[in-house]
Amino acid sequence: MERIDDADLTRITYLSEADGWRQRTGRDDREWNLTSHGTSKAGSYAIFKFNGTYVEVRGMIRPKPHPLTDKNSINTFTLDGREPFVYQPRTFPNRTLYNELLYRSQPLQDTEHTLVMTCTVETGWLWLDYIDYTPSNTSTIAIQPSSEASSRGGTLLSKGAVAAVALGAAIITALVVGGALWCWKRREKRRLKSKSQLDDHVTPFEYPEQSPTSVNQTHLSYFSFASYPSPQGTRAHEKSPRTFWNISPTGSDPRITYTPADAWVVGGVSDEWNSTTRGSKSGRASLSFQFSGKSISVYGTLSGNQSTVNPIDLFVLDGGAPVTFAPGLNGTWLHHQRLYSSPMLKDGPHTLVMNHTVDNSDVFIDYFDITPSDPNATTSQSNPLSTSESGTGTEGLSYGAIAGIAIAISLVLLGCLGLLVWLLRSRRKAVNGTGTADARNRPFLDATAPSMTAARSQNATMPDSDWPRSGSTAGTSGANTQKGPAFRIMNDTGEAGPSVSETPPPYRKHA
Repeated sequence: MERIDDADLTRITYLSEADGWRQRTGRDDREWNLTSHGTSKAGSYAIFKFNGTYVEVRGMIRPKPHPLTDKNSINTFTLDGREPFVYQPRTFPNRTLYNELLYRSQPLQDTEHTLVMTCTVETGWLWLDYIDYTPSNTSTIAIQPSSEASSRGGTLLSKGAVAAVALGAAIITALVVGGALWCWKRREKRRLKSKSQLDDHVTPFEYPEQSPTSVNQTHLSYFSFASYPSPQGTRAHEKSPRTFWNISPTGSDPRITYTPADAWVVGGVSDEWNSTTRGSKSGRASLSFQFSGKSISVYGTLSGNQSTVNPIDLFVLDGGAPVTFAPGLNGTWLHHQRLYSSPMLKDGPHTLVMNHTVDNSDVFIDYFDITPSDPNATTSQSNPLSTSESGTGTEGLSYGAIAGIAIAISLVLLGCLGLLVWLLRSRRKAVNGTGTADARNRPFLDATAPSMTAARSQNATMPDSDWPRSGSTAGTSGANTQKGPAFRIMNDTGEAGPSVSETPPPYRKHA
């Protein structure tokens, strides 16, 4: 591990609006190399750039020079532009504490990183003594203070790369499934078209003109069924529709508490919600808002007053880690700006606290947007995501979770594709097993079908010698005759009726 002293200006750059940094030298041997750098100017910051896999910052906690006016320290440490880590001593000591750990990172990717250390509270001191870091395995690159290039290194694979892989896998699988469905629909369309052409060329069965009078003229044609009406369904409503409540902070809503009351004033212009806002310039101003819901966002107005300094506001949800809002103002009034947005919360009661930390800076609160509670859901206390103690900040889902979601989506889509292929193959086997489309669309059934049986029955044998031979028909004695074809007709209920026959002319002996 390599140590960088606070006095090494080739590695650490100190910046402020009005020379807010001061250096202590040779005063206490408990300071590394008898030096330290400190500032009490809100907005002053220091930059440290390095190539390595780990970094930590050590400093001092000193008593307030002016206990009645000086504030407790609130300092932020931002690594590679991520969510800042907020360091705030719980109690201000009555004596100086040395070698205090102000910040340390998680294991980092072996690449270039940028650490920004900022004093966020006026008269709240930030004292730096030294920085320890684990250098890169290749070489240590000295970063000149004039360099302004920023590094965007990350831990392991970046979230963007993981999301891109997941999205790509989902798109490819969806394209494969969509192509298979399209081919299946096209095949079905061709099959139905072929069936329609066969139907157009089939002539329904008709009885001969000279049918026997005893034959029941049962209507024979294709079986047809009444069309089944599709149910007229309606699209289901969401169980918990997403709606928003717009709450003006200027009214007498008991859920909003402003402290101290004399630090807040009511104002507003027509471009703001309900033409009203609640604003303050005091570094002691704070508000507390109690609500029930699943998320919250705070909107306000960014000041265009050039005589004020940049604001630094801290938002704390349910006692979690503070989230810093520190915009860079450019002299233009901007309305409906989002100052804070929470992650999705457990449905239940929550408390949001905002602290305005910089004197002579403007903060204007316009309205809150809330996703309200589901009236049918069970109320429970939320546990919002908070910044980790290591200082790298909340990064949402872990890489493992994102990869797991991607794999699950791909497996589900592949499963659907496999099911579709199986259904198509089963359908093909069924078609091959029952015959061709021509056989399936004939208007007549096989001889063994129960619908109709046409059989020829012969009670007399054909003569193999001179006429006559024995055999007779009912009601005719001594005459050689042959029975005609017998028909078995199905009635409307599918039952077989009696057989009838047509008696042809008798055989005659030719000379």
